[in-house]
Amino acid sequence: MVWGARSVGALLGSAFSLLLGCSDDGPSGASETDTGPTTSATLPTSATGGGESTGLGPTGSASSSAGEDETGSDPSASGETATTSEGTGTTDTTTSTTDATDTTGTTGATMKPDDAPDWVIIAVSGHCIPPGCDLPGTNHEYLTKVGTTERIAAVLTDAGASVEIWAYSDELYNRDAQTSQLLPGEGEPIYFGFLQLHEDLNALRDGWIAGFDDPTRVLVVAHSHGVVWAHTALHVVDDLPVELAIDLDGVSMGWEEDSLLAGFGDDWDDVIAQYNQTYGATWPFDLGDAEAGWSLPGIEDPQDTEDVLPDSVLINLELQSQFSLLFPFPDDDDNHRLGGGNEMIYRYSSDGQDHFEIYQPNGDAMDWVVAQMIVLLDL
Repeated sequence: MVWGARSVGALLGSAFSLLLGCSDDGPSGASETDTGPTTSATLPTSATGGGESTGLGPTGSASSSAGEDETGSDPSASGETATTSEGTGTTDTTTSTTDATDTTGTTGATMKPDDAPDWVIIAVSGHCIPPGCDLPGTNHEYLTKVGTTERIAAVLTDAGASVEIWAYSDELYNRDAQTSQLLPGEGEPIYFGFLQLHEDLNALRDGWIAGFDDPTRVLVVAHSHGVVWAHTALHVVDDLPVELAIDLDGVSMGWEEDSLLAGFGDDWDDVIAQYNQTYGATWPFDLGDAEAGWSLPGIEDPQDTEDVLPDSVLINLELQSQFSLLFPFPDDDDNHRLGGGNEMIYRYSSDGQDHFEIYQPNGDAMDWVVAQMIVLLDL
């Protein structure tokens, strides 16, 4: 396995790490949904731990390591009735200017570079609640830290695929050990934010996907506020084909502005507005309008960003957590596509895991994810 992880450095792991997240529930036949694509950039260099460097991924990223996990149970036990529809995954939507040698013996085939993995896993973590943050004043990355991404990657490597993991935090800028806000390419970041994610998705599309007959396949997994960032990035870079998106209890409450959570949330609407003003940045839609910002055909109420699936995503696994006193605001709104449908969206509603448990690597929710991956990806 090639690990080119964009993961957080090994800082102190806190048992108090309360991360805004989700929960799970559902059987091996959840509801389905399909997706679509858009953008471009230069390839960043990544440092890999325990594997070769591929030349893609965030600068200075380190490989992820698995954390302690719990024992899980049979994934086919519970869940909701699935609704199925045709998926409309998109591939090779742009033309690449990079030529590669034909390594398959097929005349005229254009193969991706030798250092390109079969899969890239994009992992986006959610918010941390003080005092459970590894570095005060920042939101650390935890999906690689606890071993969630490694369990997902193992499903792919067990099927013979090579995999890289790129991990991001609930941040706009990159952050270093002094909590400085850094643009992509600046300083020595230990956490990578949305701006880096946006740049990397463009580079991934242009370097390893567009124009190749054997493109790198993309899997996105995100939790809590991380689902907002992940969906936002995929709506912006809407021509990047994503084979599977795993949404772990995505919530936007406290993402846009912090007033409801009394200092325990984020103010990304203001931070994004300040960034746009400072750098003259423009986007295809208002990135900061995450709550009730999307009007979809056939859906009466405006939808949150985390509940609107980008058209570039072929298959979506949506996991919703159980209500708990510790986090009484789980994801209770079902995902829809931009056209208002739910094709190729498979849903799992947990009856035993709350927002902070649903992303753990060996719980019932992740057992269900693994079972779905094997079937839906034909592994």
